[in-house]
Amino acid sequence: MCAHLPVSIDPCPIVDATVELRFETKVPGPVIVGLAYERLKQLFPKISQLQNFPIIEELRKLNPAIIYQPDVRFESEGFVALLGARVFAVGVNGPYTKWALVSQAFSEALDRFKESNLNLVPEPFSCRCRY
Repeated sequence: MCAHLPVSIDPCPIVDATVELRFETKVPGPVIVGLAYERLKQLFPKISQLQNFPIIEELRKLNPAIIYQPDVRFESEGFVALLGARVFAVGVNGPYTKWALVSQAFSEALDRFKESNLNLVPEPFSCRCRY
């Protein structure tokens, strides 16, 4: 006999959900942001810099703590995307909603990012939920 999985949990214990793609590319960090912006601006109309100064690639290589540090934050009403020279992440902006909506938003954002033609070599991909 097959047990049915719940569609929703009330109250929902999930407070945050994020997918993160780490990658390598030969494209310089500032160019990555420019190319990705063209693809992401319709989904995420608000953009802000996270760093007061750009982190140069040589510094990233020397310090493992900042190698995957994002530089730019893209925002929409329900989701946020973070982009750096070697990372792209999408998360829920505000309260967690149903997985079907979150999954669809993550998929659409990742598809748009891949359209940037950055010749990515993927590293670990993760999906995290925080309770």
